[in-house]
Amino acid sequence: MQPRMLLSGAWRALAANKLRATLSALGVMIGVFSVVTLTSLAQMGTGFITHQVSSLGVNLLIVVPRGAIAGGQTHNLGLADSRVILQRLRGLIVQAASDVYGVLDIKLRAKASSSTIVGVTPSFMPVTNIELRAGRFITEQDVNGSTAVAVVGPEVVQHLFGDKDLNPVGQRFEINRNRFRIVGVTKEKGSNLAGDNDDKIYVPLSTAMRRLYNRTDLNAILLEARDPQSMKSAQDSLNALFRQRHHIAKPYANHDDFMVQNSAQALDILGKVGGVVGMLVGGIGLISLLVGGIGIMNIMLVSVTERTREIGLRMSVGATRSDIMWQFLLEAIFISLIGGLTGLALSLPVLALIAWHFKLAFQLTGMILIAVFFSVGVGALFGAYPAAKAARQNPIDCLRFE
Repeated sequence: MQPRMLLSGAWRALAANKLRATLSALGVMIGVFSVVTLTSLAQMGTGFITHQVSSLGVNLLIVVPRGAIAGGQTHNLGLADSRVILQRLRGLIVQAASDVYGVLDIKLRAKASSSTIVGVTPSFMPVTNIELRAGRFITEQDVNGSTAVAVVGPEVVQHLFGDKDLNPVGQRFEINRNRFRIVGVTKEKGSNLAGDNDDKIYVPLSTAMRRLYNRTDLNAILLEARDPQSMKSAQDSLNALFRQRHHIAKPYANHDDFMVQNSAQALDILGKVGGVVGMLVGGIGLISLLVGGIGIMNIMLVSVTERTREIGLRMSVGATRSDIMWQFLLEAIFISLIGGLTGLALSLPVLALIAWHFKLAFQLTGMILIAVFFSVGVGALFGAYPAAKAARQNPIDCLRFE
């Protein structure tokens, strides 16, 4: 029998039992929907977190007091540490930036709010990829002179002036009852692991330490390594340098009063975790596909039994066993393919809605094609036994079947 006739015959058989075909395709539809949705969500989530880490800076190393990781108060990281790093590790470290931060009250006339105030050095801008929309950033002269100047984020402009697109350079406002002059506005950057970058105010480090926080220690030292290949060497050198300066004895794991965090390592870990999560959720979806395939096999076995006389009649007028087998096999593949395409069509708007709601980058994985091809394979695999059973029927016994 010609392939076109086999295809049209299989399609007509499904059209004659629409409800049965729809219910058979439902399991495959759920399986494909699960595979595509879950794997794409895993990839979007991993991509979002990776972007958060990457946006902190390129080739970034961060030195923090160990007590800060556990939520305690420490006073063991100073400006002298930052200066010594550049002197001793000049070949590995390109730039070093120090910072202190906290949440303080801000006020402009009757408008009051609170924001994260970060005391920084000029190198903080290139190290952390800050971009300016207007004005300038903190300079060495500002740090040396402890000037009362500030660079504000768009959300701060919104809080104080009611319009985040306004250019407030030159305007004055209060931080903890200290008057500051705005000299720059950052571009919108959104949130990352360091918090909401648009709701931050940057002031000279010396000003923050003396006039706002009354402290001599740092929250962190941010360092830019020469290149990605230097990250591991720089991290090892930093550990050795700080252990020497802070007189730390072995075993280091128990006595280290600092921690060096490596953005490249974090990205590598995130990539591995994302791959594992993707495999797990993909496996869950594939199990759903297999369950759908079992449903197709059951329905096709029932169909073979119900159409026994039809099989005998077709064989008696010249249909070969191969024709009968292909007839039922194509029906199973059609059912599975319809379920797969429907599941794919349903997953796309759901993924788009989730990406829009949570502000994620909409991504589709290669699992889309794999899921659709796998759904066809499920139809062929689980339809093979019913098709073979139909082809093995004796035409005489089929015609006698009641």
